Amino acid sequence: MTLASLLVPALRWDSTDGFEHQRPAIEAALGAGAGGFVLFGGSRAAVTELIAELHERSKIPLLIAAEVERGAGQQFEGCVSLPPFGALGFFENPAAMRRAGLITARDLKRAGANWALAPVCNLDFAPGDPAIGTRAAGDDPARVGALTAEWIDGCQSEGVMACAKHFPGQDLTPFHSGVDAGVASVMTAAATFSPPALSILRERMEFDGLIAGDAPGAHGTIAAGPEHEIAVHAIVAGCDVLLTASDVTGVTRALDTAAQRGAISAERARDALQRRDRWALWARPGAGREPSLDDEIWSRQVADASVHLVRGAMPRVGSAVEIVLVDDDAAGASPVPSRAVFAGALRELEIEANVLEVGSAGTRVPVLIAAFSDPAAGKSAPGFSGEARDRVKRVLEVSREQKRDTLVVLFSHPRHAAHFPGAPNVLCAWGGESPMQAAAARVIARASR
Repeated sequence: MTLASLLVPALRWDSTDGFEHQRPAIEAALGAGAGGFVLFGGSRAAVTELIAELHERSKIPLLIAAEVERGAGQQFEGCVSLPPFGALGFFENPAAMRRAGLITARDLKRAGANWALAPVCNLDFAPGDPAIGTRAAGDDPARVGALTAEWIDGCQSEGVMACAKHFPGQDLTPFHSGVDAGVASVMTAAATFSPPALSILRERMEFDGLIAGDAPGAHGTIAAGPEHEIAVHAIVAGCDVLLTASDVTGVTRALDTAAQRGAISAERARDALQRRDRWALWARPGAGREPSLDDEIWSRQVADASVHLVRGAMPRVGSAVEIVLVDDDAAGASPVPSRAVFAGALRELEIEANVLEVGSAGTRVPVLIAAFSDPAAGKSAPGFSGEARDRVKRVLEVSREQKRDTLVVLFSHPRHAAHFPGAPNVLCAWGGESPMQAAAARVIARASR
């Protein structure tokens, strides 16, 4: 008996050679008998082709997962993108959450994927966790539980597994709601290596689905030591599968050795293998309904509706604006969405948009300060850095001297408007992904007509 099927390694798209640089990793994982893959990036066509190959070549049914909290378009070009859960939760509209889950699942299924690593069941507290923020549907446990349960139901009604994360969060209530909704899987964070914590999930909450251990170091997962030792500890604690292992061969060897020596009991190994197999069979690829034109139109409408004024009023921009970018995500380790979408969308709406370091002299056109700060692991604090706040302050001072209207367009959580007390007008667009940039442009253009 091998425990290789408990491993779900990551495959990451590269802009220069697609997935080709991942060929050695793919061969090693398939050869070992890995239980699936987590895909990051790529076009819908490329991802669909790769997934079909993986399913065909694997000797066992695979779990093909993706981080899709903001719709499948968060990962795969050509799929539908949605606002973050914070924006959807802003409506307090269960039907909107359910449809978001449904559309996400349809997109994944047409590509051959069967596991949505969403929804986030953590709570959004101020100042909160820098890695959560707008990824959470709100700060009230009961309301977040009700909303995420709707997302789960919508997703799984299309035959795609959902994943409530990151257990235990700050409150168990949303996870109780997810379990009651029949969620297929739960992703752990700080509980990954804690048998008592995972026993709460299994025994007190009566969850019999798949427990997925998150990558060491992510979302509060704390571990020290080589990857193969960490993997053994996670399985012993009660995890059924392990996400994004980098050395599938080495980790498989460590798991199998631990099982042979009794460090992983025969019962623990059998339970994990059976759960993985059961859910992989439940989510086997098959024909499904693709997102419709109506789904795509709805996604734009819900993005537009979530963009709202936090303070002040909308200036009339007329036929021209100047944009100053303040990007608190540019230096991060992870790729960030292009910041050119906002200006490009304004130009498509026949508004001349020039991107400058600071508003130019000799003109009175409004200044839009596009301020980006998305949640991210590794940030020291949520929101905007002192440097970013100072830059916005300087731009506002110069614009005031020039007697020009200003609007801070906040591609971040609405509470971060408090970081810019000198801004008379603040518009919240929730996040820096391309659909929210385009939505902000449409809202600004409509207000000026």
